[in-house]
Amino acid sequence: MPKIKTSKLELIQKSLIVFKNNGYQATSISMLAKACDVEKAHLYYYFKNKEDLMFEVLNYLKEDATEHILSIAYDESINYSDRLEKLLEALKNFYKETQLGCLMTNTVLQTLYKQKNFSTVAQEFCSNLIEAIAHLYQDRYSPKYAIGKAEQAVQDMYGGLIFAQIYEDHAYLDRALKRIKKKV
Repeated sequence: MPKIKTSKLELIQKSLIVFKNNGYQATSISMLAKACDVEKAHLYYYFKNKEDLMFEVLNYLKEDATEHILSIAYDESINYSDRLEKLLEALKNFYKETQLGCLMTNTVLQTLYKQKNFSTVAQEFCSNLIEAIAHLYQDRYSPKYAIGKAEQAVQDMYGGLIFAQIYEDHAYLDRALKRIKKKV
């Protein structure tokens, strides 16, 4: 393989695609090195093992989604209805179009009893998502009620996401997102 200077971030971004396409269990360090066009030793320079790399990929996803998706809920320059619409559209894209949100969910489900640190990242993201939706709902409801409604919304969305995967029909996710919008 050619000697190319590859940053940790580039390795994370390229590995994300491999994990998305193959799943955590079916992905090997050799596959990741090949996709990143580096020797395995280069991956081990930045990451202890595949688990460490996946943890970094999930953290990258969480941070990226928080910055580019969840931040919409806090953008006070946009009116409430438009913020909710934009947030739901961004979430739909995250889960349905790019399937990056599915990567986080699927990885956690695949490794639930083996790698607890993956669950921690997903919990942080879900907590951030609940807070973002609750922030929006506080325009209409008391803070305590808004949090309860936001928790219901996230549970509904993840239920729709899981059904969409089981039945290979994204209409379940679409309907869940529509219900979130209607509940306000």
